Amino acid sequence: MVQMRHWLQHIMQGRSRVLLHLLLPCCRLRLQLRKQNRKPERDVIALVKQNDNFVYKAYSAKIRSTLTDDMKTPVPVYQAEKFLPACAESVTNQTFSDWELLLVDDGCTDRSPAICDRFAAADSRIRALHQPKNAGVSEARNRGLREARGEYIAFLDADDAFEPQALEILWNLRTQAGADTAACAHRNLFPNGNTSVELVLPAGVYDRQGILDGIVNPLLGDRLAQPVFNGFIWRYLFSARILREAEITFEGAYLEDEIFLMEYFCNAQRLAVTEEPLYRYLLNPASATHKYMADFRQVFARFMERKAALAERYGLEAARPQWRENSNWAGLLIAVGNEYARDNPKSIRQRQKAVQAFCRRCAPRRRWRRPSAP
Repeated sequence: MVQMRHWLQHIMQGRSRVLLHLLLPCCRLRLQLRKQNRKPERDVIALVKQNDNFVYKAYSAKIRSTLTDDMKTPVPVYQAEKFLPACAESVTNQTFSDWELLLVDDGCTDRSPAICDRFAAADSRIRALHQPKNAGVSEARNRGLREARGEYIAFLDADDAFEPQALEILWNLRTQAGADTAACAHRNLFPNGNTSVELVLPAGVYDRQGILDGIVNPLLGDRLAQPVFNGFIWRYLFSARILREAEITFEGAYLEDEIFLMEYFCNAQRLAVTEEPLYRYLLNPASATHKYMADFRQVFARFMERKAALAERYGLEAARPQWRENSNWAGLLIAVGNEYARDNPKSIRQRQKAVQAFCRRCAPRRRWRRPSAP
């Protein structure tokens, strides 16, 4: 399409009449394809020589037909027998066919391992990877990254699903924009049946500064303003080259996706975004994010260490000088919710003491002073 626009510019400027004779047959061919319910963007239109004349021909082929299995989708699986079939089918039903699905069984004790094997046996593009014991979501994702040999990565959680055109739209969006990364909106699915759409950013193409302003800096310091920018990793099509060169991996069982996103987008150069919701996110009350974490204090402390290291390495502090205070207060809110999780075995009194202890650690060191009277 870019080449066609250049040809049109030449024609309108009267620079080449020959180009008009070449362009019009191509346009007629594209119209014929549409009448046949064939999408021209999915067909290769080539200029070939036939009987000493150049003519256009359409070859039914996907855009990426010469580079198969270039998109990898790692799925960490743990006790997901209820949701896993629908999750895997959302990949097998994609309109984009050049993918590989990596089902990482993280030491499951339910029927999930058998479901992984069943899907792998039915489709050569699916691989079942079995961990000997449960090592956590980060290690499962890291296993998927190590096994992935493609150039682009699209994450998927076992209790969620892609829309049928998700991979195709993300791939074409990235390709047409000349970007290293693509992003989409997602649809929240609530237990009561309600839904809502959440954007990453307004549709468009973002350069490095736009990425810093729209993603990195909000993840670093804007943790109290509403709406909070969520660090969901499954809304993006990632460049495997960037992940390899920057040696970006996951660590920990909570907030690991925020650090992953921050580090990745400190290295990305160009991002293409659509507002179309291509991912279905099930707000599952049984997921790890809703369960009590006995070691939350240690987990959050490690999160802050890694965040500080990234801020120093990439020079981010100047853009959000109050990031520590904002992150600590946000952590306090999470800690309160964690202490009052339904499966916390502590008594009410013990929960109150735990919250008070966390407050003392998170409170700003400088005491607030009342301003003096004028």
